[in-house]
Amino acid sequence: MLGVLVAAVAGLLLLLLLFHGRWFPFLWADLGAFVALVGSSLRCRWRLSRRPPITLLQVFQSHARRRPHHPLLLFQDEVYTFGDVERRSNRAARAFALRLGLRPGQTVAVFLPNVPAYVWTWLALAKLGCAMACLNCNVRGRALLHARSAARADVVLSCS
Repeated sequence: MLGVLVAAVAGLLLLLLLFHGRWFPFLWADLGAFVALVGSSLRCRWRLSRRPPITLLQVFQSHARRRPHHPLLLFQDEVYTFGDVERRSNRAARAFALRLGLRPGQTVAVFLPNVPAYVWTWLALAKLGCAMACLNCNVRGRALLHARSAARADVVLSCS
């Protein structure tokens, strides 16, 4: 793995020296994105190699504890901080457990558009230990029925 990374960096530096921005005006931006991707991949591999593995929910909760006032979601004119999303996901998890009777191991089909509520719904279900089956909100009719039955969901969450 390290040999491949060294060869890739050496090749990119050679290209940089040969063409110096004439043909590759976005080389620096691409190189920065590549380095960020490699760093993210290594962090993910490290977290998954731990026993027990560190989950995305645990990573989110540590960020929410360390920086509750930092913005997490920007949606239209609204800004949601880590603390906002943590509170909303806790409320949703409590409501799902009390009103719907969700227990760990159940599958929940989520039929929501791309709105911030999707994020805290996912976090709430992860906190409860429920599997989430994402249903495409643009699908209708028989395709939707097929997706729902293939998910074998106990509950379907939707918005009006």
